[in-house]
Amino acid sequence: MNHKIAILSDVHGNATALEAVIADAKNQGASEYWLLGDIFLPGPGANDLVALLKDLPITASVRGNWDDRVLEALDGQYGLEDPQEVQLLRMTQFLMERMDPATIVWLRSLPLLEKKEIDGLRFSISHNLPDKNYGGDLLVENDTEKFDQLLDAETDVAVYGHVHK
Repeated sequence: MNHKIAILSDVHGNATALEAVIADAKNQGASEYWLLGDIFLPGPGANDLVALLKDLPITASVRGNWDDRVLEALDGQYGLEDPQEVQLLRMTQFLMERMDPATIVWLRSLPLLEKKEIDGLRFSISHNLPDKNYGGDLLVENDTEKFDQLLDAETDVAVYGHVHK
């Protein structure tokens, strides 16, 4: 069976770009979608972005580092002393004013790693490393040992986002 999978990663709240990518994926005949995290922020997309995603046959979803930042801000893990934390708190406030609370429940439910098998090919799906969705471990200039962390005996292909390249 022939599968066309559209991989959506690092949307960062950009609903306009997501809409264009989805249109292209549909034109290319994508039959399923994998969501590799960093769905929200720093862009303003909220319910509009969620509405685009809800119309798709998403068969795998993982949580990115920006998704964790949103949850950490909501859980009170940031203060008002650090300007970067203040900015993140304000962006999260902006997001929450435009988002259905059920979306946060969904965001909290996302794992760091999903495994899928398609036609005998075993996939590992993560935002960054299987157990760590942040950091520069998988930058293209890194040693191959870093990338070896993506694979295990049950994985033929590792799919990840995060690095924006």
